[in-house]
Amino acid sequence: MSCSQTDLTATTITNAPTPTSISGASRSGTSRRLFVSDNPEELKDSRIFTNNMATLWHDTAWGLTRVSYRVYIWHYNNLGTKARIAVTVGNASTTSKLKIENVRWQLSSEIPNNRDFLTGSGLCLAKAQLGGTLDSTTPVDSVVESNRLGIVKEFEISNGYVRGAVLEFDIASSDNSEMLYKVRTVAANSSTANFRNHQGAPVTSDGTHPRGSWSFSDLVGNKITFNLGSGRQSVNISNGSTDNLFTAGSSYDSANALDNKGHYGANYTVNVDLNNNTDSDKTAILYLNARGGTYIGAVRVNNGTTYGVPKISQLTGAVKIHQVLVPKRSTVPVKVELAHGGGGAMPVALLCEVV
Repeated sequence: MSCSQTDLTATTITNAPTPTSISGASRSGTSRRLFVSDNPEELKDSRIFTNNMATLWHDTAWGLTRVSYRVYIWHYNNLGTKARIAVTVGNASTTSKLKIENVRWQLSSEIPNNRDFLTGSGLCLAKAQLGGTLDSTTPVDSVVESNRLGIVKEFEISNGYVRGAVLEFDIASSDNSEMLYKVRTVAANSSTANFRNHQGAPVTSDGTHPRGSWSFSDLVGNKITFNLGSGRQSVNISNGSTDNLFTAGSSYDSANALDNKGHYGANYTVNVDLNNNTDSDKTAILYLNARGGTYIGAVRVNNGTTYGVPKISQLTGAVKIHQVLVPKRSTVPVKVELAHGGGGAMPVALLCEVV
């Protein structure tokens, strides 16, 4: 397993302050595209299938000879039969082959929908994604011939179970020509359905769970300053408003996309200044505090070790992520990186207190 990172210990915070919202966020420097397949989250209607297959989401980009992807998949199978999920690449060129390279992934365990799938599935994906410990793997099809479809990876979900995956890979033109391609996540409700024969449009969305594809995969929040000596302070991130960069409007096929307000599949960096303008040294503690419901994810501080954030409950649930002595009349910067776990609720707050 590539998600063997240690989990932090959940704690309880009483009378947590009401957070303000982070002032904004921007795209990070990466050009890896983010592809989110989380809608319909519940696969429940066999009528959406054509020849036993259905496209859940799709993406393309133009004018490129090489492109990198991070694909985030999260679905609940309620079809009454085993479901198969595949990531496929269609090659519309009449002359050039496509190469599938640098494939890495984490496939979660499948967990019954009435059990703790946040811990069993969502936590693992967040730790592997943020920790950079996705497993190297061989694609099903390493070359996609012209006018053909190939399979990057596929997996199964038993009926009544939840399962997710994070998959990174590159697509490259074999002759350095501009690619004509499409990436799809496809579901099948038959063991014999051939994913290489399916090119349908995405099925109709259901509810508000995210789906879409964007030209960047990570984000950086605006700097947060905590003034020590001013009591407990708290700032919400992934709040659906001030840092909502992965909008339907900015996605490929925006008419059929939905906002990824919770930044699932993305790595989120927040730089924090601990500002001590007093005349005495202060010890500051940073926590993550669940604000929108039960939270789960992964965290790394100051480029150090990646840790899992176990389930923490809304308002009172927290994990301690950093403690530091801040000398008088000085400022200590802290870099916090996060990945949110599948099934976890947003927003989550960075909370600072002085002890």
